[in-house]
Amino acid sequence: MLPSWTIGLLLLATVRGKEICYEPFGCFSDEKPWTGTLQRPLKLFPWSPEDIDAHFLLYTNENPNNYQRINITDLATVKASNFQLDRKTRFVIHGFIDDGDSGWPTDMCKKMFKVEKVNCICVDWEHGAWTEYTQAVHNTRVVGAEIAFFVQGLSTELGYGPENVHLIGHSLGAQLAAEAGRRLGGQVGRITGLDPAQPCFEGTPEEVRLDPSDAMFVDVIHTDSASIIPFLRVQDFVACSHLRSYKYYSSSILNPDGFLGYPCASYEQFQEVGDIGGSLQPDASHMHDIDVDLNIGKVQKVKFLWNNNVINLFRPKLGASRITVQDTEQEPSSSYSWGPVSVAPKLSIISSGQSCPQCLAVSPVLVATTDKDHIQHPGSTLMEPAKTTLK
Repeated sequence: MLPSWTIGLLLLATVRGKEICYEPFGCFSDEKPWTGTLQRPLKLFPWSPEDIDAHFLLYTNENPNNYQRINITDLATVKASNFQLDRKTRFVIHGFIDDGDSGWPTDMCKKMFKVEKVNCICVDWEHGAWTEYTQAVHNTRVVGAEIAFFVQGLSTELGYGPENVHLIGHSLGAQLAAEAGRRLGGQVGRITGLDPAQPCFEGTPEEVRLDPSDAMFVDVIHTDSASIIPFLRVQDFVACSHLRSYKYYSSSILNPDGFLGYPCASYEQFQEVGDIGGSLQPDASHMHDIDVDLNIGKVQKVKFLWNNNVINLFRPKLGASRITVQDTEQEPSSSYSWGPVSVAPKLSIISSGQSCPQCLAVSPVLVATTDKDHIQHPGSTLMEPAKTTLK
């Protein structure tokens, strides 16, 4: 009989430095950098494909309302579907505690069909996403491997090049897309990260997180600088705008010129040039020019958010007694003024007491006079936005 200390060493050897394999998708290690790091101290394996139970739901212009389920290990299901080899394929991948068979992923596909002929595949990995956050993080590795296996199969068996594939992922879905891209050697055409998940990824090596090397073209929409609380099972994460990223992207499909942005080297530089007048004070006026070459047409909506970092249980709100939008390019120049809460024709003001680094969306010149009856924190700062929302 072996001494107890020997048995302890043998048992320890079975759980350290191991990997788990799920054919045909490959093996997954619990070694660094995947676990045992500052960002990921717990040693966890991803669940099996059977436990995650990811579904690949194909929508096309021919079946925009009802999906055709694809079996990624049986490409005969692709041949029997409405999948067209002469079209782009866009995968829409949800994130933590979300699903892919309804809601925003399917709505995004429907918007695509209005502007292009495309294969749109919603990846529904709901079973693997509705669990503790740290486990869901590791489950992304398996679903990413499944997508990579499927795309590789399309290439080798059907001659469909990975450069025609676009992976669109929100939150953990963005990191999941990165895993697929990495496994495909960065040959996938494009990855769009919609507010990629930060916990367990920030500060990790390139192979663990979304990186420019994961696709031929990688673009990211960041809409939430606040940390999320990874163990809460609530979709909004107690954060300002984690969900706004996919709303922005969906809107841009039908309105590609509907967002006005500013090239900046960093967010710090944007803060320096974007401040429209320092701290807001009662009865003060603030004005800022927006000089653009693009004719954005009539302003239909103005939205601004309060960058308030003061915790207040009473949820105070910020208001303006008058907002004026002036177009100096017209001869003679035109301007529109509105009283409290109402701004130009079809123009609306949205005030928020939430902590958010977003900005004020407007046309060439904006004058805002604050109302002392609507401002409770004079030290807050109103900033110009990174994007303008037009409808």
